[in-house]
Amino acid sequence: MSYEAPLLAIHDVVKDFPGVRALDNVSLEVNRGELMALLGENGAGKSTLVKILSGALTRDAGTIRINGHELPKKFGPVDARKLGIAIIYQELSLLPHLSAAENIFLGRQPLTSKVLRTIDYRRMHEAARQKLAELKADHISVTAQVHTLSLPEKQMVEIAKALAVNCRVVIMDEPTTTLTREETQRLFGVIQALKQQNVTIIYISHRLDEVLEIADRATVLRDGKVVGTVEIKNTNKTEIIAMMTGKQLRHLERQAGRDIATNGTELLRAEHMSNGSLIHDVSFSVHENEVLGIAGLVGAGRTELARMIFGADKMIAGKVFISGIEVSIHSPKQALRVGLGYLSENRKEEGLNLGLKLEDNIVLSDMSAVSTAGVIHRRRMRDIASNFVERLDIKGSPETVAANLSGGNQQKVAISKWLHVGCRVLLFDEPTRGIDIVAKTEVLSIIRDFATQGRGAIIISSEVDDLLDICDRILIMSKGQIVQVLQRDEISKERVLEYVTRGHQ
Repeated sequence: MSYEAPLLAIHDVVKDFPGVRALDNVSLEVNRGELMALLGENGAGKSTLVKILSGALTRDAGTIRINGHELPKKFGPVDARKLGIAIIYQELSLLPHLSAAENIFLGRQPLTSKVLRTIDYRRMHEAARQKLAELKADHISVTAQVHTLSLPEKQMVEIAKALAVNCRVVIMDEPTTTLTREETQRLFGVIQALKQQNVTIIYISHRLDEVLEIADRATVLRDGKVVGTVEIKNTNKTEIIAMMTGKQLRHLERQAGRDIATNGTELLRAEHMSNGSLIHDVSFSVHENEVLGIAGLVGAGRTELARMIFGADKMIAGKVFISGIEVSIHSPKQALRVGLGYLSENRKEEGLNLGLKLEDNIVLSDMSAVSTAGVIHRRRMRDIASNFVERLDIKGSPETVAANLSGGNQQKVAISKWLHVGCRVLLFDEPTRGIDIVAKTEVLSIIRDFATQGRGAIIISSEVDDLLDICDRILIMSKGQIVQVLQRDEISKERVLEYVTRGHQ
């Protein structure tokens, strides 16, 4: 792909905060009509750079040029808009009780005359329709109040707002976090339309598979410095992760010849399980050394099934067998006794106590190893926590309060809690939600390692690529039932998505 001179040129930008250099001589160039992915772990400097470009922060040194014109050192968000820079944040900045048209032209509403200075709604509505039509979003009513719109529709309004002031650089910060795959693909279509209009896009995402699908190039930051810029067509996920971390992470993709004991020792078997509402007659099993995936759309019953197996929700009918022996599970305490653990999708409210230290959280599910006659042995607790900090590469000390950890490290602490208990079978519900790509790879590696030690893992995920990376079999759920089982040699992204959407129809 060839370009003219760069539209956006950032040279030797520095930003210091007390005790830390957040950006250390950062330089990058983005071309007209190009999508540049900005990648890095949490704390790499991405947010600081975006805040400088948006006018929310002032750089300490360096230059920023748009179309060859140097931007002043100090400018604010309003100035950034005038300079042609728009930010589409993960938390959208729309006024919910104004209409779509009023948001698109906020502060720049067309007037009937300079004398009367009243808003010309007819002209504003027509112009708003035109902007939405350019985005293939003309189904959105320009008179609808924004709070009545879906999240994807709100995103379209936000993008139309940027186009209405002729923005030349659009920065998208985690734009697909809460979108379905279908909504994500529609957004990608809009992004391609923007590129055809010569709009330059900086795209920030933890979803590396999306980056590989849609970006032209990627610039990687680490510890406030630019590690390098790569052409997407000439790179892969493993190389980018190595650039982000400074180390080679273990390759996770399924190996065709790997020996999976799906016909070996059965650890858990569920038969004809029902909860009287959503779950109907579900049966499956998981074996030693196996990672069993469960895929399905929102509302398919995946979480409800996991909670019922773990005893967190009531089971109306069905049987559960552990190592061939029928067990009675009516509470999480009973599940723990037979070797079952459940990592909730809501780690902040159900998986961890954020106000407690890392060491307290890890031993919370089993205090027997650190207490005698009601007396807690802090040294023993710290030793156990230190072991998990080292094993799982948790960025924190045993005394770190859980709330002060990043999302990925919080998830590692939540997993440590179940590893400490010594579960034979662990149910992981959306284990990579809300964590960056490096932490995601590490968490998936932990799940794989858990299963290969003669234990079994069940992973529920909306991220099909996560399931493809580590699963030996995948169950497809729809409307509370298993509609398809994909064996190891049948698993592909196309097949998973086909059965997921077919079962929902």
